[in-house]
Amino acid sequence: MLRLSTITLLLLPWIPVFLCKVTTEEEFTVLEGGSLTIPCHYEPQYVSYVKYWCQGRTKEFCTILARTDDHHLITTADQKVNIFDDPVQLVFTVTMNDIKEGESGWYMCGVEIGGMWNADDTSFTNIKVIHGE
Repeated sequence: MLRLSTITLLLLPWIPVFLCKVTTEEEFTVLEGGSLTIPCHYEPQYVSYVKYWCQGRTKEFCTILARTDDHHLITTADQKVNIFDDPVQLVFTVTMNDIKEGESGWYMCGVEIGGMWNADDTSFTNIKVIHGE
């Protein structure tokens, strides 16, 4: 019994990590030239954190396309990528406009946790752009 209590106490600091998460759909398909809106859901503890959208399969090699703290950018309808955070619904949405076939691939929804010992919370999705006829 003492051993079980010790293991439980050792795991206790990690429990919130497993409860914190960002989620999105596994895959999206869109016709070339079209637009796509991707919902990225997050947990309540992330309401005040910066959210971002990037292209790539790993955080280290991911090109950030939009961030919720990019206040110097004014969101317009003709922007290639728009990001909007709705803290009431606990979702940030990313809209990609005029998508090209070459933009097919892996993308990532992320919440910037910050700090040396804290990894960002992320969720990956694969976007397939189909050439229109």
